[in-house]
Amino acid sequence: MRDQIKLNGVYRSVGGRSEQNHGTDILIRIPHPLVDSEMAIAFQVKDYQGTVDNIEGLIKQIGKADEGFKGQYSYLEKWLLLVGIEREKDIKFSQLEKSGPDIKVLYKEDVQNLFADVAEAMLSWQQA
Repeated sequence: MRDQIKLNGVYRSVGGRSEQNHGTDILIRIPHPLVDSEMAIAFQVKDYQGTVDNIEGLIKQIGKADEGFKGQYSYLEKWLLLVGIEREKDIKFSQLEKSGPDIKVLYKEDVQNLFADVAEAMLSWQQA
């Protein structure tokens, strides 16, 4: 596994065989600002097209992060990155966001906007 230190955080690709234990493709570890520990964001990335029928399976998969990383981080967020699905076209996930478990959902346009924001910030930083 390879770690890349970026902006005082550590990105780890943790998918593959061990994913069955923690349901995570990408893990970002961030130093906690107040105490001597780390926070983390666990990402499950899906490149589905159109709509998704197995929402329960996705929730169960990323939900494994709680047990798989138990005791390792002071705070753990779980995010689903649905890089091929548009928010307006998948009502089921919109409903999940309003009433579902503590899982954040990022859609195609959210991921595109996030990358654009990061690229813009990097360009501004390099020009400063």
